[in-house]
Amino acid sequence: MTRKRTRGGRFRPYEAHDALFRSVFAEPARAADLLRHALPRRWSRRVDWASLRPVDRAFVGGLLGRRTADLVFVARLRGRRTLVFFVIEHKSGPCWLTVYQVLRYAVAIWERCLRTRPDARALPEVLPLVVYHGPRAFRGPTRLRQLFAPPGGRPIQGDAGPDFRIRLLDLRARGARWLAQRGAAVATWLPLLHLQELPGRADTPRLLQRWRGNYRRLLAAPGGEALACDLVSYVAAVSDADPAALHAAYMNIDARTGNHYMTTAEKLIREGLRLGRRQGRAQGRAQGRAQGRREGLATLLRVQLEARFGALPTAVVERIGSAADADLERWARAVLTADRLEAVFERPPSP
Repeated sequence: MTRKRTRGGRFRPYEAHDALFRSVFAEPARAADLLRHALPRRWSRRVDWASLRPVDRAFVGGLLGRRTADLVFVARLRGRRTLVFFVIEHKSGPCWLTVYQVLRYAVAIWERCLRTRPDARALPEVLPLVVYHGPRAFRGPTRLRQLFAPPGGRPIQGDAGPDFRIRLLDLRARGARWLAQRGAAVATWLPLLHLQELPGRADTPRLLQRWRGNYRRLLAAPGGEALACDLVSYVAAVSDADPAALHAAYMNIDARTGNHYMTTAEKLIREGLRLGRRQGRAQGRAQGRAQGRREGLATLLRVQLEARFGALPTAVVERIGSAADADLERWARAVLTADRLEAVFERPPSP
């Protein structure tokens, strides 16, 4: 998972948040479950949720250029042929113009519908849901008319001005567990709980232990294993916790989550290389890359050994920490066939 680099050289995992949200709620059944429980009940009762289907991103993308909403769906009202559109927008940071951005998606949908039926005398409803999990509570306007108010004053038109409203699910103020209390499925609210609580947490392994029962419920549900793997990949992308501790936590949840975490070893090496480049700037680029590679190999080897043989003795940890690159590579390959911990470090017989 690539991360955007800021001017200061830091990495922010915006893409990890977006990738998780899309992988979860691109599925119509999960999108329907989210909308049904996040929107007011007087609205959701009128929608035939079984008819919900995704709208091709090109449907609005052709009118907005490269800007497209996170997810767009369409459904029918119960007992009627009337269509209603849903725009699900995901925000991981504050944006004062969110309501205007969503309005552009709504206008694009209306324009596309009018191109299809230029003689139409009514527009389809567009119901927008913004899911926000920024570091602070959402403080931007949720109604279009609030954007027209000058600082310290009122717009000339007052309440008679044009209006458009977004429905906001602020995970900082009204969390994912609120959806669970309203009856949403674990496959709906557990990913949102990750977005809500995990970024910036130093005690991720302990948090995963608290969620062990939720993970096991998810694994027991149809399609739950694939979603659980998505959550594991997300944790690996955004967490700075010790990889060995994360792997142990996932093994304690289930062997499937623990094994999937092992497949993120490539990510650990990339992070080690990045750390090495940062540390090695004063020493020269080539030396920094070499240091990063060694640290990545050492971390990977520890994770592999603990997965096969359990907690490592202090002497083994120290030996790995002072080993040369060639030894680390040889030991990493030996883990695949060794039947005991000591066999990993035995020198192969000379040819």
